[in-house]
Amino acid sequence: MREQPTLIHRGSFVEVDDRAGGVRPVAQSPYRWSAARSGVKGPAAYRGEHNAEVLAEWLGKSAEEAQALSSRGIMSSEESTAIVLAKA
Repeated sequence: MREQPTLIHRGSFVEVDDRAGGVRPVAQSPYRWSAARSGVKGPAAYRGEHNAEVLAEWLGKSAEEAQALSSRGIMSSEESTAIVLAKA
């Protein structure tokens, strides 16, 4: 399907970093706006990857407060496979 000339011409699929040393195809946003940009901007974040940043920006919480919430199981997150393997 990715080899169809129309899909290639419209850039319907883009390659994104798979965060494990490779790339993977992702369907590009089908929307077209006159003055705005839409579409894939990079790989998806891991669950909880931006918890501390969001808590700091939206609620004024410190990194220590965010860590305390994670330690108490109030916020969940996941580590990338690469990080888990590096720790092993």
